[in-house]
Amino acid sequence: MPITEVLVVGGGTSGAATAAALARAGIKVILLDRGSPRQRPEQPTGERLAASARPLLAQLGFWDAFQAAGHAPSDSVESDWGTGGSRTSLTDPYGPGWLLDRSRFDRDLLQQAESQGVQVRTGDAVLVTPTSVRGRRTGFLVTCRSGHRTWPLTCRYVVDASGRRRTVAGSLGHHAENVDTLVAFTTHLAREQPSSPPRVRAHRDGWWWYTSTPEGGCVLTCFTDPDLPSAQLLREAARDAKLPAGTPFRRRPAGTSWLAEPGGHGWVAVGDAALTIDPLAGQGIVTALHAALVAAQDIVTADGSYRRWLTSTRVLLRIQQRAAYFSEHRWPSEAFWSRRTCADQSTTPQRHRGQSCRTPVLR
Repeated sequence: MPITEVLVVGGGTSGAATAAALARAGIKVILLDRGSPRQRPEQPTGERLAASARPLLAQLGFWDAFQAAGHAPSDSVESDWGTGGSRTSLTDPYGPGWLLDRSRFDRDLLQQAESQGVQVRTGDAVLVTPTSVRGRRTGFLVTCRSGHRTWPLTCRYVVDASGRRRTVAGSLGHHAENVDTLVAFTTHLAREQPSSPPRVRAHRDGWWWYTSTPEGGCVLTCFTDPDLPSAQLLREAARDAKLPAGTPFRRRPAGTSWLAEPGGHGWVAVGDAALTIDPLAGQGIVTALHAALVAAQDIVTADGSYRRWLTSTRVLLRIQQRAAYFSEHRWPSEAFWSRRTCADQSTTPQRHRGQSCRTPVLR
């Protein structure tokens, strides 16, 4: 039966970065990736990476490889938010950010982890069971699956980097607390589009984000609540992006949620498994990289730094999130906006929060 010091479940940004940071510290790591970098389908998401990621990439030993990948620079965002439109030049002491080829970024980061000595295996965790000897916790027995094949693996420490699925946390009896029910509708157009800065626009029933992709296409993502009418939002967003009529969208969850207990004896959750904040708060990839570095340090030193960092980061991102919603005041009585700006809304999550402070208008 394979035995490792740390098992990382999930090969996305947070999982690969945590594994790489641990390997650089001399820890034996196995990473379970649901699909190898060569098997994972291309899914352009039109993401922008802030330049503040540079020192984090350097700490992971990934900066040179990132530069060599040739991600396009991005130094401004057009917005129609609040009282009117604007074109904001994004300043950062590290320089302009990048229009990210996310699929390539994740593949390269996973390969970086492998070059640091991480063993990457194709598979997923099905069941995580604590092990003990004479009442003393010794680690975990993990049942892994790849296709129809299952196999056991033991580890002393396990990292949940499985995203919103929260495979490890759920197996150990921990569940997410949901603050809202935000959903995203995304479409990707591969045909050549005129090059333009990313732009964000508010709508009475939500908002949308549009950007070009490095390969010459575009990605449009609309955000709203599942109980609100989305047809008009999607039509107006597609028209604004000059997309063909009837363009299909793919729906996915995008709400704010977190684990009340993001870790425990011998395990920790990182990335979206620990905390998801809707994209309006921004900094998603930067936060994932930072979390990986802090979590890896905590695993090595057991200094409690990760939980403290995660708590302060959650508060900061929630403040940024609410400030962004408060700055748009054209539709204060519409359900989408009143749910996010009413005075009695607190930072304490509820299992199924989504109701308005007043009766929502369902059209």
